[in-house]
Amino acid sequence: MAKYVISAFVADFDGTVTEQDTIDPMARLAIGQLEQSDAQLENWLSLSRQYQSQSTAVDNSFFSEFSSLESFVSNFHKTVEMPALEQVVSQKFLMGLKKEQLHQLGQKTKKKKLVEQVLIKLRRKSVRIEILSANWSTDLIIGAVGDYCDLITANDLLFTNEDPTTTTGEIKLKITSAQHKLNRIEQVMNTYGKTAFIGDSINDILAICRADIGILIGQNQLARQALGYFEIPFVDIQLRSDYFPDIHSGSVIGLSSWSEVDFFLKTHKLPTNDEPSNSSL
Repeated sequence: MAKYVISAFVADFDGTVTEQDTIDPMARLAIGQLEQSDAQLENWLSLSRQYQSQSTAVDNSFFSEFSSLESFVSNFHKTVEMPALEQVVSQKFLMGLKKEQLHQLGQKTKKKKLVEQVLIKLRRKSVRIEILSANWSTDLIIGAVGDYCDLITANDLLFTNEDPTTTTGEIKLKITSAQHKLNRIEQVMNTYGKTAFIGDSINDILAICRADIGILIGQNQLARQALGYFEIPFVDIQLRSDYFPDIHSGSVIGLSSWSEVDFFLKTHKLPTNDEPSNSSL
């Protein structure tokens, strides 16, 4: 029987484990509880459109301003991600949500096909499972995949002592940047050994590049453009084909489904030395 070659498996949540981002449903749930919700909903939609526009309006001329993938990602966090997050907090888009609602939203969240089966198989083989996410609610993630994980590291909505079940709209920030994810991956590698990380976006890219096995799932164009521009070794493979260990070892791996993830993790051969497979930033 095939054996997994890793000791730890770390996954992003939104867009990696889930079919869709859970941020919008979370905000809409909170806004829908307001007596006069139309204006707040329009504010939310405006912020969402602005973020999407900034996230996709990147070309090679923009990349050329930076000397490395790490410097590009740092600037993207500073100029795009943090301003949007600050607006979420200042406008209290998430105020009024209850812990029970967050758990239920997580339970209802549609996950990608075979995610649960793959996580269960990994745990049965004594592989440590972690979720590492910039999502705003650990409670939501627990509702979605808490039964399959050893640890969830994400942000937390804040609650008051007067009402410990209802969020204030503020967020206790733990994971907001690609650098935060990279730091955690390095901790996992140092503690547990050979580690795989899977993510789907630019916020995951440093951790993907650093992990012993780094997997980019899906077709995020910004992440793929960045890998190409900064000449990070990358191979986009299909199930049971187009991967040659002697040639591609050390490359970021592009996969499209969790069935491919499962097969690849069981067949991938790591380098014989102690260096991580993906070390170029």
